[in-house]
Amino acid sequence: MKRSKKKRAAKAAGKRRTAGRQGAAKKRVTKKRVTAKRAPARKRAAAKKRAPARKRAAAKKRVAARKRAPARKQAAAKKRTPAKKRAPARKPAPAKKPASAKRRSVSPGPSTKRKSAATPLALVRETAPRPGAALAAGAGGSEARDRMLLELIRARTDVLAAIDDLDAAAANRPMDEGKWSVRQVVIHLAARDRARLREMENVLLGHPASWWAYDEDDTNRDNAETVAASDHLSWPEAIEHLRTTRQELLEALESIPDDRAEVWTPEHPFGRMIRRLPEHDLHHAEAIRDWRQAHRL
Repeated sequence: MKRSKKKRAAKAAGKRRTAGRQGAAKKRVTKKRVTAKRAPARKRAAAKKRAPARKRAAAKKRVAARKRAPARKQAAAKKRTPAKKRAPARKPAPAKKPASAKRRSVSPGPSTKRKSAATPLALVRETAPRPGAALAAGAGGSEARDRMLLELIRARTDVLAAIDDLDAAAANRPMDEGKWSVRQVVIHLAARDRARLREMENVLLGHPASWWAYDEDDTNRDNAETVAASDHLSWPEAIEHLRTTRQELLEALESIPDDRAEVWTPEHPFGRMIRRLPEHDLHHAEAIRDWRQAHRL
């Protein structure tokens, strides 16, 4: 009996020890799990604590940078100021004076005249002269040609400005009872350019233009015939015809040799024929503008 009691007591003691070990093991495992769960929360709390400190440090840096900015600007201004003061002390190189003196002393020979005639576009900044007035002084061939080309370009630009934004319906309306429409006026202007292209070669030889002896009736009949010949053109086609015909005329005038200075004078049949074109363009451009203003077009 005693042995059985001792065995039972030993078994009970063993069970208690086993249970104690298991309980201790469970406690350790539970503690590890709790610690593992609490770790992220601790990290977040620590990060929250550090965030304000970082913001404060960044704010302090920005304030310090703002305070230093004026000082940097002042230092940069001080560095630039001596350079500005030293700039007036520089003197031009004395070697340029003899060169400019030589250029001023060159006599205006033939080559010098050719160079001065090559800058006709500078006249665009000046007031436009009366058509043909620039040729009356008997300028050299290339200079007279270039000035004539400039007057033709200006006059045709004035015509294009007068018809700008005019629609086809308005362009086909007669400008007055028994008068042409704007489209027919455009065709007429192109026809006068075409007539000069057709007779240029003959007139350059000194022969007068075929219409030079026309009276008013002959002129009106000739104008009516030339307009009727191209009256089939639409409004866009008439504008394009106006542009291309004047461009062909300008190219033909540019091909005249420089040594033919006499052909540009008012006394020569060619000069007399060409000089009438700018004034003719300006006359019709003004008439179109007046008509559009009267009809609010």
